[in-house]
Amino acid sequence: MTLFTPPKYPNADSSRSENRKSKNAIVVRGLNYLIIGGFLLGLALPFLGLFQGDVSEEIEKNEGRPAAAFPQLEIKTSSIIPRPETRSVKEFPKQFEKWLNDRIGFRKQLIQVYQVARHYGWTCNSLSKSPAGHKAAVGVIGHMNQGGTVASGQDRVLIGREGWLFYQTDSVIDDYRGTDLFTENELAQWKKVITERRDWLAKRGIRYLFVVAPNKHSIYPEYMPRSVNRVSTESRLSQLADYMARESDVRFISLLEPMLAAKSQQRLYHKTDTHWNACGAFVGAQQILKPLKEWFPDVYVPTLNDYQVVVHDCDTESVRNVAPWIKMDLAVMQGSPIPHREEVIDLVPNRPELQVSVQFQGEPQ
Repeated sequence: MTLFTPPKYPNADSSRSENRKSKNAIVVRGLNYLIIGGFLLGLALPFLGLFQGDVSEEIEKNEGRPAAAFPQLEIKTSSIIPRPETRSVKEFPKQFEKWLNDRIGFRKQLIQVYQVARHYGWTCNSLSKSPAGHKAAVGVIGHMNQGGTVASGQDRVLIGREGWLFYQTDSVIDDYRGTDLFTENELAQWKKVITERRDWLAKRGIRYLFVVAPNKHSIYPEYMPRSVNRVSTESRLSQLADYMARESDVRFISLLEPMLAAKSQQRLYHKTDTHWNACGAFVGAQQILKPLKEWFPDVYVPTLNDYQVVVHDCDTESVRNVAPWIKMDLAVMQGSPIPHREEVIDLVPNRPELQVSVQFQGEPQ
């Protein structure tokens, strides 16, 4: 039997523990409020940015397309009560989303952050004049690609290895991988169209030379990202070249093999642009001039000894002063704040008569 119960005094350790818990709870609550406030601000800011003004010029410059217009509902007035057309109602949400995406606040900054992440692999998908009296027609087309899904701006830029950028659409990538080849019927149709053009020109005393320039992907596959694997090295261009050699007497030139053979001597394409550089254009011109000389002996076929190779080290800003004809279009489309550098290769003729002057009038269509 206990006659006396001693009083309980507060434990100092227990008191300190309670104080720590109370302070931790306050810190956690404050962090929660901060996260929630930041999240709500992040949701609100892009919509507040809708009032930033006209973005058409910026999108046109950086992405090569017009900004999406606000969708309009077509009103049917043939009935007693005017009502919107069903088709325009169905299209409205999709068109409104495009309009909103082009004008969302801080779009440029968000794109730049995304491009920096892509650059460092932090995203999930880092993936000449003819002699007088001579008549000839030279049909020159790009690589054999047909229509495909074309994304806008940054999504059309594929980041390769060692600073190389490539243009990407579904059709280009499928052709590079060898998964979208011609059928026999399509090859026969190409032959039919090319032959008909040759025959039409022949009736008018004009010779016809059909030339296909390869794309950058097929000349420099070693710089494509590893994530884009090749199922086959056969492409639409190689298919058509083989088919025309077997089945047709049209003068058909594929620049694929000559450019693959010449790439070990000089770089033939720009790293940050879709187009070939001066050396690539020179290889193409040589291959075109050789058959033209068979028809017209006065045609001169230059060699590299006729030119001096000049290399300029440029970035996206200085290239405008050094080589204004080079746009670094892929670097501009990518929209990354990280500056791209490139050695721009130019050919300077050793003789004045080899200098070519070209003037463009009007806007390209």
